[in-house]
Amino acid sequence: MLAPPVKTQQSFENYLSQLVELNTRSAVSMGPLYEQLWLSIATLSASGKRIRPTLLLTVFDAYDGIAHDAALKSAAALELLHIALLMHDDIVDQDLERRGHPNSIQVFRDAALHENHPSNIAQRWGEANALLGGDLLISLAYKLMALIDVPFEVREHLLSVFEESVQYAASGEQLDLAYGLGIRTPTLEDLRTMMHRKTSVYSFQAPLLMGAILAYAPPAHLHTLSRIGDTLGQIFQITDDLLGAFGNPSVTGKSASTDIVQGKETMLIVYARQHEGWEEYRHLWADPNATEEQIDSFRAFLVASGSRQRTEELVNTYISSCSQEIRQAQFPPALQEHLLAFTTTLGGRLS
Repeated sequence: MLAPPVKTQQSFENYLSQLVELNTRSAVSMGPLYEQLWLSIATLSASGKRIRPTLLLTVFDAYDGIAHDAALKSAAALELLHIALLMHDDIVDQDLERRGHPNSIQVFRDAALHENHPSNIAQRWGEANALLGGDLLISLAYKLMALIDVPFEVREHLLSVFEESVQYAASGEQLDLAYGLGIRTPTLEDLRTMMHRKTSVYSFQAPLLMGAILAYAPPAHLHTLSRIGDTLGQIFQITDDLLGAFGNPSVTGKSASTDIVQGKETMLIVYARQHEGWEEYRHLWADPNATEEQIDSFRAFLVASGSRQRTEELVNTYISSCSQEIRQAQFPPALQEHLLAFTTTLGGRLS
């Protein structure tokens, strides 16, 4: 994966952990329940791939940025936004695990069950705390952005990129829900739009642009970075969907059955629908009562129908086009090298 200088990465980890620790200590005065909420946030924030802050800091360093405190605050704001969206996503998807461990919903739900509260009350309690936790992190992320000490026009540009990423992420999540619940049936182009909004903008375009803005990169480079960010998001999301159906749960930290059982609309499903055998297997998709044997049968259909192969070929096409654009860009050599390696790794990841 992409990595900024070790010193920069460690500075970020220290900054983020101190920020969360400060808020956790402050929460003590509001009682044990509120403290527990921040402790669950601290657990979640202590791990992760750090894709967004790493991208931002790598671009910032490549253009010899000097506003280091502003870069750290911006990187932390993006990571807090990411964690917030994960907490909210777990509510939407009704998941109880995150990164192979109990998420906030399960922590608070199990605590309520331990106190002999009814299961429906315990579930509502768990989901409510995950919602509150995500809200708190979004608020804290905006606070960090407001405190960035840079000229007004730079901060305004950063806030515009950040705010746009929040809006697009919400729109993308709404589309994902509409497709997953059967409110709408997506085409390939619909899915590309959804992935752009839900993943590309806040996870790739925003960090690339914010790092470049903070380092006063040439305006033409911002446009190129934006296009690259969009393609990186497509690579990431489609690979994520492949892992959601064929990944190793012990490596990915999530089930390889959930997407199938919940009826998640992905490129795999759009391609599978185009196969003549779809009607024979469609009843095995989006069935919450499907057995492991039935799920395995549907997974085998995704392979036999050519859906998996076509999806993997699409990822490779995106990797090729993205790599070509990076090579043709007039980026600093170090950034070009990092982005090329990152693009290849992103499409071949196992988790």
